[in-house]
Amino acid sequence: GRGGQIIVTGPTGNLALPEVRTQLRSLFGAYWAFSNSYPAALESVDGLAPQQQGINTTLIGGVLLPTGVNSQTEAVWIAEERLPAVVTSDRATYLGWRWGMGALLHLHSIQLGWKPC
Repeated sequence: GRGGQIIVTGPTGNLALPEVRTQLRSLFGAYWAFSNSYPAALESVDGLAPQQQGINTTLIGGVLLPTGVNSQTEAVWIAEERLPAVVTSDRATYLGWRWGMGALLHLHSIQLGWKPC
C-alpha cells in the first residue's frame, strides 16, 4: 500500500556519499531538496489545511522532491509556491521536517491518506 514500510523524516542521508544518496533517493522515493527559511503550515493535496481540522500548527521543515514514478505528493507547504512537504511511495512515507520538532504530536490529525502497514 501507499506509504510503504518506512517513515523518513528530515534531511536523512543528505551528508552521505553520492552513491549512498542515490540509493536512498531510490528507496525513499524522494529527497530533501532544501530547507524552508521560515515556519509554514501544511495542506494536504485534497485541500484540507490542518487549521480546518482544528489544528494550528506551523513547522520549520524542508521541500521534498519526488524521485520515483510511484512517488506521490500527499501534502504541501502553505506558501507562495505549494512545494511538497510529504511524499509517499510504495516503500516509504517521507516527512519534510524532523520528527519530534514542533507540534508533531498532532500529525495523525492531518489525515494524509496513508495508513501504517
